[in-house]
Amino acid sequence: MKEIIEIDSMFGKIKTFKNDLITDQIIKFGNHTRPEFAFATSIISKEFNIFDLGAHIGTFTLKAIRKIDNKSKLLAVEADNDNYNILKQNTQNYQNIIQFNSFLGDINESYQFVKGSNNNSGGGSLIKISNGKNKIYSIDKLVEKFFEPDYLKIDIEGLESKLVENSNYIRDNKPILYIEINNNALLKNNSSSKEFLKVLSDHGYHFFRNIGFRNANNDLYLSCYMHNIHDFPLSNIFDVLCICKNNIIYDYLIKSSVKINKNK
Repeated sequence: MKEIIEIDSMFGKIKTFKNDLITDQIIKFGNHTRPEFAFATSIISKEFNIFDLGAHIGTFTLKAIRKIDNKSKLLAVEADNDNYNILKQNTQNYQNIIQFNSFLGDINESYQFVKGSNNNSGGGSLIKISNGKNKIYSIDKLVEKFFEPDYLKIDIEGLESKLVENSNYIRDNKPILYIEINNNALLKNNSSSKEFLKVLSDHGYHFFRNIGFRNANNDLYLSCYMHNIHDFPLSNIFDVLCICKNNIIYDYLIKSSVKINKNK
């Protein structure tokens, strides 16, 4: 296990890993992907209940928890034991944060976390294995066990498509989604960026992105409405905010975002 250190962040002192990419970003900018998370949390209302799926050490959780009141709840789920132990320490003082150590995906399968670079604790991938004994939770099982979320942030190293596609809760309720799209990780789990975005589009979702800086020492972002899935750079890793038209936040984002439509 990598050495754990305590550093200053925009949330105060937090625990993290020594000599790590995400740690370096927190030291330099105050948080990991600070403008991205500022964009992602900009539309969170105080009464929202939130799922942070793939919470790592809590960099999104600690940002989102400041947007909701004490009557609302945030479920932070992390599969990797090393990350989860730090997540618990970083979020232990918040009574409305629930920490949960579990794999997410198809409940009929089992998965293994394969670490990526030694210098990037946020990297790696989840792959299906035949002889695993890990208990797997779907979004619907989390809803049944905990609560119904208004907002889900999903970053689970390539199983995002599997998780969304198998969720009756998402199909029926259309909560706000903020998702990392990583084509290489999705390909390892028999999906792709294009296929996943098509699933989301078929569910009625429209897509917004921060096209400003991904890392900076401020919370400035530039919201962009992506007219269709062909507007996305499918070879890259990117984050996307997914909202349906019947959500009042959709109109706000349409009015406040720049628009890209390559077909016109």
